[in-house]
Amino acid sequence: MLQVGEAAARRARYEGKTEEGGVAAGQVSGLIKSVKPAGDMVQDIVAEAALGLEKGLCTR
Repeated sequence: MLQVGEAAARRARYEGKTEEGGVAAGQVSGLIKSVKPAGDMVQDIVAEAALGLEKGLCTR
């Protein structure tokens, strides 16, 4: 059963007991458009950085 209150929220946040209390996600959660594996995210970041280097948008 989901509980409410500060103690339940603390257990959810710090002890991982999300079945006992809610965890705030914040407004940023509305900006998430997809969920990718970490490896895919790293590949995307490296490719974007390489493109920026090629175009002279950033330096080494």
